[in-house]
Amino acid sequence: MAAQDERRVAVYREAMKLMRSAGSTRDRYHVISHGDRWAVVREGAQRAYRVFDRKADAVARAKSLAAAARGRYVIVHRKDGGVEMIVGMSAGKGGDIVKG
Repeated sequence: MAAQDERRVAVYREAMKLMRSAGSTRDRYHVISHGDRWAVVREGAQRAYRVFDRKADAVARAKSLAAAARGRYVIVHRKDGGVEMIVGMSAGKGGDIVKG
């Protein structure tokens, strides 16, 4: 297995550990591409919480929401829909980051 593939497998396994520890799927906020903009969507919701012009603004808001509701996770997606990173948030902390 190539080094890059091994890295992807390791990242996937770490992400799955974080996701399992999150509990309910409603404990996750996603930052997804929304045309030329970025949306924050709570997992299981029918509509976006809010849409932002800049990805950084969407990520910051998603982290804020997750930190306010202790033990929540932020899953940041790339434009193509793949997972860029997963951030485990808890109140008062910056978060545990797993990058893909």
